[in-house]
Amino acid sequence: MIEQRPAAEAVFAAWLASLAPRTGYEGDRAALAALRRGLGKEPGEAPELFPLVVPRLHRVPPWDEGRWYLVAALFGAHPVSWSDPEPPAGTRVRNLGASFAIARRAVARRAEGSVGGLDRRFAVLLASDRRELRDRLRQTVSLLRAHGAPVDWAQLLCDLRSWDAPNRWVQREWAREYWRPGATEQPEAATGAEAAAAGAAVN
Repeated sequence: MIEQRPAAEAVFAAWLASLAPRTGYEGDRAALAALRRGLGKEPGEAPELFPLVVPRLHRVPPWDEGRWYLVAALFGAHPVSWSDPEPPAGTRVRNLGASFAIARRAVARRAEGSVGGLDRRFAVLLASDRRELRDRLRQTVSLLRAHGAPVDWAQLLCDLRSWDAPNRWVQREWAREYWRPGATEQPEAATGAEAAAAGAAVN
């Protein structure tokens, strides 16, 4: 099951991307540092996020604010996005399973690399309930950063909305992208100078 990406999530992700380092721009280091202070915290526990996130939550009901704060904090820790803001029509969804697959390929390319540990960590993530998800995603983003794997932040926002769906379609879509044959190759957005600049921004 693939949901159409709502405009609000795409706009929020575009704003996040505007803060990230890229060629000719060092990024908004102060904003990224403020976003990182929300890692591992509930909405409201990191007031540094309010001036950044609250103006972008109009029309978001209070009960739904948590996923927006969570994604903002995760982005602060790993400000690397897929190269093009929207996947072309008819292409596969670039969900977190696809991002994990890039990290898996990076591990497999190393002569001493074993993907077994990564497989287990991904399986644990898929088994997480909503109470565990915040910490598991923080660990996941740290892993993705270590391997230069990008994240489609708008897609993650959309997926978090349906994490508790009874048929667990989000988890099944992530698993499909992670374990499918010929999983996604490393995209340009996570390589070279821009990924290095993004890594420097969160140090």
